[in-house]
Amino acid sequence: MKARYFKDDSILDAKPRKYQSYGWASMLAGRDVIKKGSRYLIGDGTSIRIGHDNIVASHPPRPLHLINLGSNDTMDSLIATKGTYRY
Repeated sequence: MKARYFKDDSILDAKPRKYQSYGWASMLAGRDVIKKGSRYLIGDGTSIRIGHDNIVASHPPRPLHLINLGSNDTMDSLIATKGTYRY
């Protein structure tokens, strides 16, 4: 499935195709249900997009919206590193 439908993206960012299989359409429908109720754990923040990915622990989880940040900025841009500590 990855090679055919989302080879350059994450399954969370995959889009429907014009001539997709019933199985792929079903996976996308299930994925949308999972995305509505799931949120990311930050970790190092390099793959978490601030205005796009669900990171706020509300009900339902939602993206973080900040002024002066681009839509493709990642959480690691908000985390400062000093030696071995991150804050």
